[in-house]
Amino acid sequence: MKKILGIFGLLVFVCLFTSILNPDFLTTYNIQNTLRRTSYYGIIGIGAAFVIITSGIDLSIGSVIGLIGCLLSFSLAAMGQLPPGEALDRTFLLTGLLIWIIGATWLHTIPFREGMRHGLMCIVFPPAMLMFLGRHWSDCRRPAWVYGSGLATILVGFLMPTVPLPPAVSTALVVLWMLEISVMLGLIHGFLITRVGLQPFIVTLCGLLVYRGMARWITKDQTQGFGRDHEGLRSLATGRPCTMSALILALGIGLIVWALLRWLRQRREPGVSVSPWCLASIGAAAVTVGGLHYAQDIASLPGWQATWAQHAMYVGGGIGLAVGLVWLNVVALWHRRWKTLAADAVTAAGCAVLGLVLYRQQGSSAAGLDDWFWALTTVVGLAAVIGGAVYLLHGLWRDAGLGLRSWVIWTIAAAVFLMTGMTPMDRVEVPMPLLIMIALALLAGGFLNYTIYGRYLLALGRNEEAARYSGINTQAMVFMAYVICALMAGIAGILFSLDVNSMQPSVHGSFYELYAIAAAVLGGCSLRGGEGSILGVVIGAAVMQVLYNAINILGISTQLEFAIIGGVILAGVVADEVLRRIAEEQAS
Repeated sequence: MKKILGIFGLLVFVCLFTSILNPDFLTTYNIQNTLRRTSYYGIIGIGAAFVIITSGIDLSIGSVIGLIGCLLSFSLAAMGQLPPGEALDRTFLLTGLLIWIIGATWLHTIPFREGMRHGLMCIVFPPAMLMFLGRHWSDCRRPAWVYGSGLATILVGFLMPTVPLPPAVSTALVVLWMLEISVMLGLIHGFLITRVGLQPFIVTLCGLLVYRGMARWITKDQTQGFGRDHEGLRSLATGRPCTMSALILALGIGLIVWALLRWLRQRREPGVSVSPWCLASIGAAAVTVGGLHYAQDIASLPGWQATWAQHAMYVGGGIGLAVGLVWLNVVALWHRRWKTLAADAVTAAGCAVLGLVLYRQQGSSAAGLDDWFWALTTVVGLAAVIGGAVYLLHGLWRDAGLGLRSWVIWTIAAAVFLMTGMTPMDRVEVPMPLLIMIALALLAGGFLNYTIYGRYLLALGRNEEAARYSGINTQAMVFMAYVICALMAGIAGILFSLDVNSMQPSVHGSFYELYAIAAAVLGGCSLRGGEGSILGVVIGAAVMQVLYNAINILGISTQLEFAIIGGVILAGVVADEVLRRIAEEQAS
């Protein structure tokens, strides 16, 4: 929880700092664009998190995005030239191929238990596999049925008569093909890593090259797009189904329900860290603000109500932020927590340095930061702000003697309300990709934290040998992690392609895997494995996009954007490592 608060505090600070220096940061267009881009990178970050939790890595995410995006456009164009009804036949063929690959992978992994040579013999020489089935039918019965079901489905696809389908159904089937292809790629990665024994770095690096080459070969290296067709499908990336006020209203209701559940749980398990009343009060404020704006949206109430609500959030958030910061420092001073106060001073010094840099930048006639000294000063200021803020929040959260956890949450929430008061919520429309990312994040978070398989993944990352000796099928968990990662990359590839509507196979999706890994690491996933949070990954993706947007908004030279983002990531990773070592020293 403390890592999530640290990265979320950083996100709030960057947004607030940028919006104060340049109000254009909170314009309707900029907010909607930032939310949409955050959604895309958040989806692939979630997939990368599952792999990183198992102490693995996937370098093929960007190439999978490029392959799936180009294949989607190519397949939809090819489908329009085929006779009606061909989509269903080919769906059976592709689905059967997927089931057959699952069955074949499951079936051929069993001989590897007797040794690498025996397993490879069963793959290369089919009669050896038949002999193995005769001796181990009890172990191979279920995978053999899956294998046979895949072959039967493929046969049905060949023999079934052509059935005409509506265009919308054919389009949906093509999207299903893309998801199935993504799952196949994940299965291939898992098989090569777990059964053949290759390193994840090598497997996914080869995938990066192979998938990029396949995309260029299939499309003849021609730019792909949808033109003005398939507007219904493109609404998945370009649609805006609701306003920000409705989303804040739903968030407030969710916080109130969460507070109620925490209160009921606290009665049975004393010592729960965060006060339910703090969550309930934040949720009630969100319901009030979002409800007022939502009522204006649906009933066309007079505009002065929205203005009043904006001013109330702005003033109330500012007062709450000031009171929270003063109280946190007063309590730390009263209890003589000098390290916490030092972290606060470092954060304030970093803010002063950044303010000086931006003041100099605005007063300069040059187009960007043309002096290496000021560029270095910017990186140092950002590092001071990130390191100080993370250490400050970590110290306040860790020190149970202060009892300030609820105050920390309330202070961050007040900063959020201050920003919300500067935002035209009644005019900001929520992009559809954001809702898709929220749904996927809820599913992934529930799977990781509330299912036995999620616990298995975490245990695998912490100590694979101990997890195997405790009875966990570690190879199946690795399979699942890479399949989830590939599936998330496939979903993101569909959304990216529908958004840009013009894809160059040679570059589409390039380096996106680095953004996904950076979002996961910033969000609290340790590259050693065994640690991670879906909420933190989403916030990490938001930090990446907000930083990129802030660099453009504030007029900083675009030549420095990668250097600044890299410095921020490095500062976050260094802060995480330092805090981990401090925690280990205190525990010992």
